[in-house]
Amino acid sequence: MQAYRPVLLRRQRRIAQQVGTVCCALLIGVLLPSLLLHCARWAVLTGGMAFIKGSLFGLCLAAITRTRRPTFIYLWLLVALLISISFWNDWPLTLPVPSLTTARPWSRLLLAAYAILIRYGLFFVGLPTPFALYGQHGPDMEPTTQTKE
Repeated sequence: MQAYRPVLLRRQRRIAQQVGTVCCALLIGVLLPSLLLHCARWAVLTGGMAFIKGSLFGLCLAAITRTRRPTFIYLWLLVALLISISFWNDWPLTLPVPSLTTARPWSRLLLAAYAILIRYGLFFVGLPTPFALYGQHGPDMEPTTQTKE
């Protein structure tokens, strides 16, 4: 079992790095249209807060998989619930959607759809990286010390 453990940890780190790279690429890809829509500051603030909330939510889920004590499991579930409530209520950062300078009838609809994409999309983009890095995946490891019978 000891020889298998370093291989498992290296594989887990490599997968976590790949997940982090994909999530950062998705983050940049979601924020790039804000340059064309002239609302980059708003998109970075709103999207950054959603990304941080998603990362904290993933960290709470990872902490749940790492602990064995029921008290800590329920504590982390409570923290995850508070983060998800703040996500649905758009707290603490509530910024109005900026208006486009063009007088097109579809401009408000475009920005409203982009706001939904930023908030929900970046929440779910931020979720897997801390979970992949810090979560315990698979069965519990056996203790490495051998006891005499």
